[in-house]
Amino acid sequence: DKEGNSLLHLAALNKLIVIVNLLLEGSSSDIIQIDSKNNQGQTALDICKANSQDSVSNEIGSILERAAARKQTAPVSEFPIDTTSGFWIPIETKNVILMVLGMIATAFFAATCDLPNSFVKGNHPQGQKFDAKDVISGKLPTVVYLMIFNSAGFMTAMAAIIILVWRLKLRTILLSFVICICVVYVMLVDEVTPKFSVSVGKFSISSMALMWSLVAALSLSGISVLSLWGKYTSSLWRFIVWLSMKRANCWSNNTLGDLEASSI
Repeated sequence: DKEGNSLLHLAALNKLIVIVNLLLEGSSSDIIQIDSKNNQGQTALDICKANSQDSVSNEIGSILERAAARKQTAPVSEFPIDTTSGFWIPIETKNVILMVLGMIATAFFAATCDLPNSFVKGNHPQGQKFDAKDVISGKLPTVVYLMIFNSAGFMTAMAAIIILVWRLKLRTILLSFVICICVVYVMLVDEVTPKFSVSVGKFSISSMALMWSLVAALSLSGISVLSLWGKYTSSLWRFIVWLSMKRANCWSNNTLGDLEASSI
């Protein structure tokens, strides 16, 4: 604002503890500077200390002190921060994401290995020919649709794992494991999926080529939709925070004006 207050200053001044937590936890230290000063030379922590008799200000001050301590003692992460792309995830969050992705990939792999006998030993049409419309109408064997969605989830999880471990020093060993697991998975899918062909005009596509084409299309479309959703969600969230700060600033200025008018 005109007094040089940042979003953190305004949140501390108006005792908005939820906004303070969001600013500190959801932003990189390059965006939110805890020790930044306004025109009066005060940091957000100084504002809280000036109102030390208020319990909310004391709690906000404690939050700011802990955040400043974490900033000073934070170890160098094995995942370097990419300041050019504007995309940053704390090391703790990446560890959790890796663990969750590993569990998801394990579930998809186990689902392929432990298919019910009705899927594996059923009367699947070996060598039969289908039309392209049969793919959309659901006339293909059920195991084919199961493998399409299962493979899309598995490959997407493995791709995300590759992205997260790419900057690690031991990425060569980890990538070798990932590639081996993917090869084994492809072999399992090839064993389970029935062999048939689908006519598309004058061309004929094998069941495996059709399945992996649909897997790639499903994975890419899903990633694109989620990327757009994340982009617009983050923009909406930043707008909500900005609007909250704007309203808090207007309220602060109106209160200050009322106090000056009453004193006159």
